[in-house]
Amino acid sequence: IVDGQLKLVEGELSKGMLENNTCYLLDCGAEVFVWVGRVTQVDERKTAIQAAEDFISSQNRPKSTRITRVIQGYETHSFKSKFDTWPSGSAAPPSEEGRGKVAALLKQQGMGVKGMAKGPSVNEEVPPLLEGGGKLE
Repeated sequence: IVDGQLKLVEGELSKGMLENNTCYLLDCGAEVFVWVGRVTQVDERKTAIQAAEDFISSQNRPKSTRITRVIQGYETHSFKSKFDTWPSGSAAPPSEEGRGKVAALLKQQGMGVKGMAKGPSVNEEVPPLLEGGGKLE
């Protein structure tokens, strides 16, 4: 998908043809996959979904045709099975670049990394749920 327009890519389906700065539409008849590269912009991702919807209507497909968004590194087995070659065990580890951003955001909000409010600890006496003087029958 380039600038919201579908561009036909010919050849054997392989993982190597998917670029991380691009979105792709894979037409499988009753289901359409929209593969989203890791470094694509948000507006490109929205445009890709809209292009998939437009594609389905232009092909006179039923409205029940499913659109499945697939994010790079989190490809489903169903998506991978459509490719002639997909290296096994090639799942990319989840990105760790966002971890520092979350900690900084929590710190800015006055929270610790564990999500607990920073400040002096409060020792609170919890009242007993049952009184000890009753009978158990």
